[in-house]
Amino acid sequence: MARATEMPTTLTAGETIAADITISDYSPNDGYAISFRFGGAAPFAVAGVSALDGAAWALDVTSAATATMGRGRVAWDALATKDDVSTVAASGVITVTASPLTVSRYVATLAAVEKAIANYATSTKRSFSVDGISTTYRDLDELLKLRAFLKREIAQESGARRSSVILTRFL
Repeated sequence: MARATEMPTTLTAGETIAADITISDYSPNDGYAISFRFGGAAPFAVAGVSALDGAAWALDVTSAATATMGRGRVAWDALATKDDVSTVAASGVITVTASPLTVSRYVATLAAVEKAIANYATSTKRSFSVDGISTTYRDLDELLKLRAFLKREIAQESGARRSSVILTRFL
């Protein structure tokens, strides 16, 4: 597979980025070092390596790194450094879509809450655990509120928001 020649504008979390990026006036041949920085839910940086005989920067971002990017718009920049002077040589935005293989913490917690609701009438146990974290609840109403909250968060995370009607009255 051929390497890209520029930063992608769209990406599914968990995909790799493999590109040879040319940034005019900031090439490896001119003595610059470069670091590509990515914002998002868990910001990270990747060092650029000389490519194409020093005319471009090889950028390789692992699927594990892009999997940490949150869904939505993720800002990136390329920080060029030479002689202890740093400057932003390039910047942009990548629109990241959620991986269909990723199970969010909200989905995992919702499954545990649904199970606790189903067992509420027959069990005296008033707690549930998700990933080793135990949560204690007092009554069914508390569980129902938690379930509603989790469903809203899952809808927001997946982009499946309910449509709403806004009524306006003009005077």
